[in-house]
Amino acid sequence: MARSLPVSLAIRLAARIARSYTAGAARDFERALADPVAAQDRVQRRLAAATARTRYGREHGLPADADYARWCAQLPIVTWRELEPWLAAERDTPGALVPDGAVRWALTGGRTGPRKRVPYNAALQDAFSRMAYAWCHDVLAAGLVLRTGYCFLPVRRRTTPADGTGDLEEESDYLARPLAALLRQFVVVDPRVAELPSDDDFQLAVAASLVVGPPGLLRRQPRTRSRARPSPA
Repeated sequence: MARSLPVSLAIRLAARIARSYTAGAARDFERALADPVAAQDRVQRRLAAATARTRYGREHGLPADADYARWCAQLPIVTWRELEPWLAAERDTPGALVPDGAVRWALTGGRTGPRKRVPYNAALQDAFSRMAYAWCHDVLAAGLVLRTGYCFLPVRRRTTPADGTGDLEEESDYLARPLAALLRQFVVVDPRVAELPSDDDFQLAVAASLVVGPPGLLRRQPRTRSRARPSPA
């Protein structure tokens, strides 16, 4: 596949910038791996302080400085059905169950039961983003050679119409908004294919996107024209 020099240079520069930008998250992850017990303790205490600010935490008497033992003693193991009233309260009064309120809701796949809406707050989205940074830095540092600058994210055809409730609708929605907005510029399959009315149309559009690629600065260059072969007699 032929690529112009400006496109090749742009891809290499973008890879270097991405590797440098994500280095901090990778270093944080490596430090956590060096002492996972201490890392998990920090996470638990951060969650305790956040949960103590919610009405759910206050009603269960969870102190902001609760250690793991106190966390287990104050917060009972519950079923989804027992959480449903709290989820409804979160919809009406942000912060009832989720620290600092939910910014988005994710609809589960429903493979093992009814589909459920799971709340996501800004802190969780930031955690997903830092996870993506660590992964990105790892693959680039390991020698991945970018050829087009584009990536593929899973996309599912929508079987029910959007209801305006703020559900997460594509993979990039799990990331913090600046990273999600940037990532969408380099996704090879347009997420709008999820709106296509039939499975056949959806599968054809995804396959065509993977072959042709999206338009833009880093678009794949057309194959060089090869010498014609003689047709069989």
